[in-house]
Amino acid sequence: MNNFRKSLALLPVFLAGTYPAWGQVPLGQQSPIQQSPTQQSPASHGSVQEMPVRGGSIVVKVAAFDAARQEVLAAAAGQGAELLAARTLVDGKGRKHGWLEFRLPASRLPALLGAAQNDGRLFGESVATTDHASEYEELARRIVRLQQHEVRLSGILQSGRRLRGGDLLYVQERLFRASVDESLLAQRRADLERDTQVNTVRVELFEPGSLPAAAVPPLTPAQGFTGAMALARAHWERLLGRGATAGAYLLVYLPLWLPGLLTGLLLLRLLWTRRRAGLRALEAGLRRVVAWQRRLREAREVGTPY
Repeated sequence: MNNFRKSLALLPVFLAGTYPAWGQVPLGQQSPIQQSPTQQSPASHGSVQEMPVRGGSIVVKVAAFDAARQEVLAAAAGQGAELLAARTLVDGKGRKHGWLEFRLPASRLPALLGAAQNDGRLFGESVATTDHASEYEELARRIVRLQQHEVRLSGILQSGRRLRGGDLLYVQERLFRASVDESLLAQRRADLERDTQVNTVRVELFEPGSLPAAAVPPLTPAQGFTGAMALARAHWERLLGRGATAGAYLLVYLPLWLPGLLTGLLLLRLLWTRRRAGLRALEAGLRRVVAWQRRLREAREVGTPY
């Protein structure tokens, strides 16, 4: 609530510091921070260049780890690279594997990768590039906005209007925050510029049979159930896809198979009707035979000829 009242009270003064017609300080008496923001803007001249940040890694199989490691270090020193981190591991049979991480100028990254490949057999190589041009431009725009905001705040302090002590402290505190934010953004832009000038590369070396097999972690019941659900869902989706494909084929070839299906149904119905008629005739004949046999048996029992 107090900040809202201060903002209302400072509204005329903000206008006075923003528009020259409301009594801004003459140009000759402006402080350096009040000078035109376009003169201090980091993006005021020319188009913003690309800001690529590259990093690479290479995996090489070597016959002798120590000799290959020394050759990589010598090649990195020749390219002006700086060793950031390194690690060497030895297995139970004395075979070694490890890696070295360097930072070097961006223009010398291909040369170092080529020198590392010559030390053994190449097993893998990757280079990743991230373009920070958008972030670089956004930082420039934010710096310009902060500089304009600082000009308005400085105009309030240098205006002829009388302000209360609390209002003066509030404006000074806002001006200090704006200057700190501008410094942080400028530092971030400087960091991006430095990152584009240097690259990082990781060189992994290993002797034959030195890399341990990847250990498979045990699955918990929850992980097993989740995996089973994923497999069942994939199987169900595969079945649905096959059904949809079959339905599409049936619909496309409907003029070909529908007449044959109707003809087959009619033939089956005709055969079924004839079969039922034959079964009924057979049943009637069997009944007559049974009746004749019964009469013959009765006649024999009575002793009269049939």
